[in-house]
Amino acid sequence: MLPTRQPVVLAKQVATLQALADERYILGVGTGWDDREFRAIGQQRTERGGRTDESIAIMRRLLAGESVTHQGRFYQLQDVAVGPAMRSPLRVWSAGGRQLPHAASPERPVLAPAVLRRIVGSDGWIARPTSLPSQISEDLAEIRPALAAAGRDPGTFTVAHENFLHLVPTEDREQALAEQRRAYAAIMGGGRPFEYFEQVYLTGTPSEIVDKLRARMAIGVEYLILHTLEPSTKQLDLWAEYGLPHLGL
Repeated sequence: MLPTRQPVVLAKQVATLQALADERYILGVGTGWDDREFRAIGQQRTERGGRTDESIAIMRRLLAGESVTHQGRFYQLQDVAVGPAMRSPLRVWSAGGRQLPHAASPERPVLAPAVLRRIVGSDGWIARPTSLPSQISEDLAEIRPALAAAGRDPGTFTVAHENFLHLVPTEDREQALAEQRRAYAAIMGGGRPFEYFEQVYLTGTPSEIVDKLRARMAIGVEYLILHTLEPSTKQLDLWAEYGLPHLGL
């Protein structure tokens, strides 16, 4: 959630991570959606897009090794530098786009023009966890022509997708869904019903989850960013046994 981060502090953190990771770090950018998170730090949700764009511009310059003077709407800097400078430009993947609508979500199920511009100005795109494969396809049908119009080579642009899963090692669908219903209720709360999660997240038996991932890969998703619902190494072991071998990754 980039707009809630101070860009100079975040740039220094990224510079350190880049040095430790031999510049393999990729900055994933989301604007956030929950009003409570913005209120907690004295911000307004309506400012999130402007803050995000301003922060990206500042961070790119700082991480390139510049001494930055910036007088913007949200941030003012005078001769600020961080290090170590990167050897190559910062890679940014921006999130956003369509999602399956629900009354509990404040986001409209569209790819907003400002979000599209940010995606086109980035090195990659992260499709929403709550986006169906058909909606990812709709977004790509807008993103790819916009990349071409901006003179960008789509071959150098990465399509990623973030999602959640809780693997249950059984092909008994009802048993798997019952355990997943418990896990989603514990982590996600009761704002949206499990039937909504079942549509957008990686639920069902291991083979069904693999099929859902294959459907996303078939429409152009190259990178999968998968979060286990529970902080359990057992979930990683299950993923290594029931997921990876069947995806050709």
